[in-house]
Amino acid sequence: MAKKFQIAKEKKVAGTAAANFLGDSKEVIKNNISINEELKQLIPALQQEEFEQLENNILKEGLREPILIWKHEGKYILVDGHNRYAITQKHHLHFDFRLLEFKNLEEAKDWMINNQLGRRNLTDEQRAYLIGMRYEREKGSHGGNRKNLPVEEGAVVQKTEERLAEEYKTSPKSIRNNAEFAKGLDVIGDQNPELKASILTGDTKVRKSDVQKLAKAEVKKPIESVEDITKIVQKKTTPTKKVAKALSPSDLLKKEINQRLKKINAKSEDGEFELLQEMIIKLQKSYH
Repeated sequence: MAKKFQIAKEKKVAGTAAANFLGDSKEVIKNNISINEELKQLIPALQQEEFEQLENNILKEGLREPILIWKHEGKYILVDGHNRYAITQKHHLHFDFRLLEFKNLEEAKDWMINNQLGRRNLTDEQRAYLIGMRYEREKGSHGGNRKNLPVEEGAVVQKTEERLAEEYKTSPKSIRNNAEFAKGLDVIGDQNPELKASILTGDTKVRKSDVQKLAKAEVKKPIESVEDITKIVQKKTTPTKKVAKALSPSDLLKKEINQRLKKINAKSEDGEFELLQEMIIKLQKSYH
């Protein structure tokens, strides 16, 4: 059965309950929310029109859903509601929050990826990226060796790509392609976060296959545009032409001898044998 990521225990925080649980008042928590950049990267950016629509809705109706926070190493880290939180801070609006508990940062990432995949307004690029990241993270249990894990008798061991393919109603090959797409986008993001975000929102168009190839390409120059991506992957896929080396007279003679030998083996003609003897004599003389 697919892992459901029901790993976060929610705790509603209000007034005295917050103080008892955390030692901090509700207002202290709200005034000390921090943004973890590594976690923020897991939140697909909204297109400008979507952000403006969200902003208008919040200004008219207020923030209807609480933002979600994780207390980790003494910090109150935002794990869901980054755009809503930014809008409340911009306009000094009231907001509520809930606390989630995770064992560690990796568990928080897993929850965030799965939570984002539940959104309805994802672009095709965002969906592929998130599925690709989920596949890479679940494959081998974050790098562990699943072959050594105990398996119940009669149980069918299903590959991660097959399990996710069933869940998202696609093929295992598509899951693997999404993983390469995610890796390629991360290569872009390491050098050009704005371009990565623009590709994910669909504002910048690029061939998905080019991004997949970028995952295995050697990137030596900065990636500033889609044209740079195309140049890198074309350079990677263009076969190197072998320059024909000029043969010396003796090498040419050896080559012809080999061809004659093949004819002798095939036809057993006396004339061929005589020609071969002459060639061998010439070859011997070339070394003196």
